[in-house]
Amino acid sequence: MERGRGGAGHGRSGLEDTAWVVEHLGGVATTGREPRLVFGADGRLSGSTGVNRVLGQYEVEDGVIHLDALGSTRMAGPPESMEQERVLLAVLASQVPFVLDGDRLVLVPGTDSAPAGAELRRADETRAV
Repeated sequence: MERGRGGAGHGRSGLEDTAWVVEHLGGVATTGREPRLVFGADGRLSGSTGVNRVLGQYEVEDGVIHLDALGSTRMAGPPESMEQERVLLAVLASQVPFVLDGDRLVLVPGTDSAPAGAELRRADETRAV
């Protein structure tokens, strides 16, 4: 399995040490504070749903992101932001097929646990969120 951290597989997936802004969830444009995801070179995922912080671990194998130990803070926000968060967390449920095309990242929908997909654009920097 190609891990999202250093070693023989480092850099092959193209996700390591990158940051992304979530632009669409389930075909709907995001609103309010932009959700962001950062794929660390060490296999850590961090980011924000727009309301709460998200942390976890990731690995990449055969065009699929495998997420583990995903957690988030539990602050409340406006109803539309909380719905956006619910959809994003469903997309990140555990195994997410993806397509990486330059500055675009598509998290492909289609499983029972993640019926919606997401479209992201590369962020200018990989700072922690």
